[in-house]
Amino acid sequence: MNISTILRDNQYSKAVQGGSYLHDNERSRLLHDLTVRIGDVAPGKSVGHIPVSIVDAAGCVIVVGKLRKGRLYD
Repeated sequence: MNISTILRDNQYSKAVQGGSYLHDNERSRLLHDLTVRIGDVAPGKSVGHIPVSIVDAAGCVIVVGKLRKGRLYD
């Protein structure tokens, strides 16, 4: 699967502007220099949530925390 498909309409990564009308090839070209991370967006809750998010240019993860062994995720 193309990562651009996962990031399309993803509330945790506003990487691509222009909506869902872009073809995957066009969206992939727009995302060629992004770094993605899979992580927990609900670290303070009893059950975590794992989306794909982007990492900004400074290397700081946007919204996403690290995954923890033994923790429950939905």
